[in-house]
Amino acid sequence: MITFTAHNVRLDNGIQTKAEVGYTMDQYPAFKSAQRILNLVFQGDKKRFRIVDIGCLEGGYATEFARMGFESLGIEVRKENIAEIF
Repeated sequence: MITFTAHNVRLDNGIQTKAEVGYTMDQYPAFKSAQRILNLVFQGDKKRFRIVDIGCLEGGYATEFARMGFESLGIEVRKENIAEIF
C-alpha cells in the first residue's frame, strides 16, 4: 500500500490520500495562490499549455494543475521521497 506523506489529493473516485488533514490539495493556500496567478496569466483554454512540477512528491500540485486544464507532469527523483511512497 502506498503511504502519502505530503498532500491530501482528492482522487477521481473521491478517495482522499490523507483525509485526516481535513482539506484537500485544491484548498491549500499555496495552491490557491498559484491557481489565481495562473488563471490571470493563462486565461481561457489551458489545454495548449504545459506545466512541470519538479520535486512533486506525490503529485498534489501536478494533479490540481491538470484539473485546471493544463497538460501537467510531476517529476520526483529524490530517493528519500520515492522511498517514502514505496
